Amino acid sequence: MQHLTAGLLLVALGIAQTAGLAQSTISGLQDPAWAPDGKRIAVSYLDQIWTMTPEGRQPRTLTPPLPGVQREPAWSADGSRIAFALSRGDGFDIVVASAKGGAPTAVTTKPGDERWPSWTPDGRIVFAHRGDEPQGRAADPSLQWDLYVIAPVAGSDAWQAPVALSDTNDDETRPRVSPDGKRVVFVSNRDSVEDVDLFAMPLPARSVAKPVPLGASVRRGEAQASGRPADVKSKEPRAPAVVRVTRVAGEESAPSWAPDSERIAFYAERNSVGSVWVAAVEPPAREPNDDPIPRPRPAAPPLLVSRQGGAPAWSPDGRTLLIAGLPNPQPVYNGNPLRNDTDALPLFATTRAFQLWRIAAPLPVHEEGGRFTTELAPSPALYTAAFNRAWQTLRDLYYAAGSASDAWTRAGDKYQPRAAQAKTEADLEEIIDAMVAEQPLVKPVVTSSGAVVVSGHPLASEAGRIAFEKGGN
Repeated sequence: MQHLTAGLLLVALGIAQTAGLAQSTISGLQDPAWAPDGKRIAVSYLDQIWTMTPEGRQPRTLTPPLPGVQREPAWSADGSRIAFALSRGDGFDIVVASAKGGAPTAVTTKPGDERWPSWTPDGRIVFAHRGDEPQGRAADPSLQWDLYVIAPVAGSDAWQAPVALSDTNDDETRPRVSPDGKRVVFVSNRDSVEDVDLFAMPLPARSVAKPVPLGASVRRGEAQASGRPADVKSKEPRAPAVVRVTRVAGEESAPSWAPDSERIAFYAERNSVGSVWVAAVEPPAREPNDDPIPRPRPAAPPLLVSRQGGAPAWSPDGRTLLIAGLPNPQPVYNGNPLRNDTDALPLFATTRAFQLWRIAAPLPVHEEGGRFTTELAPSPALYTAAFNRAWQTLRDLYYAAGSASDAWTRAGDKYQPRAAQAKTEADLEEIIDAMVAEQPLVKPVVTSSGAVVVSGHPLASEAGRIAFEKGGN
């Protein structure tokens, strides 16, 4: 195994310093990823995957020296393995290695590129794929990225054939599976040719052998075979509902889930300036035939957390964002005929590009907040006054006159002395509930030998008629 000195990686992270070490920085660090227990991180450095403690100690390479480029490490849910993208010169493939080190095992061998692996809690890997680059003058230049999921073969190091999660004319890249395994966030240029945003969609369960990919225009099965549109009321699987996480002019990238599976940190370019933001992922919009479900909470706007742009990695305890700096966005052509679009090597980047730093992760917006405690103790007179207001409100609404008025007055006389003896708000609430349980009828009982059933649908009216005939009400 190759090893850097502990001091070199300490200053490379820029987050710790030991006695006798000069304070300095180093460039070339990319793709930070946290182990599930938070005790180690993985990064890509000098085209190799390295692991170390979050303080930069105990650095070591993940694999023996391999020809090619290693990028985008991702830890399995149990922390025992690391998946990453490996290119030996003929395109990137997804491979898996033990977190303790060793030779990797191939996961994908598709022609073209497979990038950005992300583990599911049940041991599958979601990634993005595109085919081989088109060749020749007549080649189709519209090749784009799609999402796939792949599962291991039980009892073997082999993996099953990948299954498509998207099948669109847009790019879907940089997928990240939520910690609870329910959703995948990804980067896409859908709905725009000049804008790139974040989207999220449900992750099919492992039991779904062939999920309907995003972008499918018809249902699978008979509908597809016949060429006719799928019935919207069909119980066959349908394409997943997509949530747009961001809708801002610019480009978003490098999403990272918070441990609560409700928020995402991401890199953004706004007017050619890089920054890091956090956004909440809202529930998907309701389908036309879904039951109406009220929105659980108001939407939270994206929150700026760093004016320095970089790829964030959210720590498992939710407290820290580890950020790998990215180069400043390149401006559009400015008239300089010597301008070069080639990016500088990560090792020699200027400013804070390809250096790591950490910031405190923002806390979620909480509905309840901190509980306020006090030694305030209401007197019996205040509890009695609160009881009287409740009694008077119901009297004004329902018992201002008539025979029920006297019954309500007797109920007030019965429970008011008990209210004066209440020790807590809960005691008072229980007393008022007991009084309300004995309240007289608001209107006199009406009896009849006939009935009328009215509803919004003939079948519902018929059901009501049958219920009456059988003695119901």
